Amino acid sequence: MARTTYVFPYTDASATEANIKKILTEEKYELVLEKGENVWKCGNGVFTSIKYIKYDFIDQKTLHITGWVR
Repeated sequence: MARTTYVFPYTDASATEANIKKILTEEKYELVLEKGENVWKCGNGVFTSIKYIKYDFIDQKTLHITGWVR
């Protein structure tokens, strides 16, 4: 499955992570363990495709956000 990744700068990791979690929760994403990695998942695949988002703080100033559909 092809993944799309965006890279963003950040200054405060805890505030950034709190905002990401807030947005994903509001959009009905749930944190799950899928194939050995913690990802945010939305949908069940019955009526719509399952959407995934994963984010990683790469260093002290770089955030990678990755999304894909199954």
